[in-house]
Amino acid sequence: MSDQHCADRDEHVRSTRDAYDRLAPVWSKATDEGPFNGFLERPALRSLVPRPLTGMTILDAGCGSGAQCEWLLGEGADVVGVDLSPGMVEQADRRCQGRGRFLVADLSEPLPLEPSSIHGITCSLALLYLGPDRAGNLLEIVSVFREDGTEIVIHAMRMRRTYEPLPRETGNAND
Repeated sequence: MSDQHCADRDEHVRSTRDAYDRLAPVWSKATDEGPFNGFLERPALRSLVPRPLTGMTILDAGCGSGAQCEWLLGEGADVVGVDLSPGMVEQADRRCQGRGRFLVADLSEPLPLEPSSIHGITCSLALLYLGPDRAGNLLEIVSVFREDGTEIVIHAMRMRRTYEPLPRETGNAND
């Protein structure tokens, strides 16, 4: 990886983390009942998650302020929430009232979890913030998945009118 690529990646991670740290105090209020997150994205992801979840350990990769974690806990799962933003992780922990385990981590790096420790993984919209090596990022996330795990549900939708690749993106719009 070139020095410039590393500097660009580091700047991208820093700016993303800083932006979500600033948004963290108002994120739940702004998105929980909003038309996109509250009525489209979250119900769509939840419809894909198999049940029952009782006794399952589920990773919410890119947990944000904890909406999916709260729902997963309500479905009986043990939850591990991971997010790049310390502010979002703090909000998720507060929202879930001390239930679950919450960690600050970069999804493009190895996760601070034991290999094969997770029964299921949800990842909603977070991959959109990662760099062009999304396949490599997925391998990092999947490394914690148990052989007898149930599902990996990754929900990545784009809301835009055209289907041309975004700058610095390769492949087609459905990658």
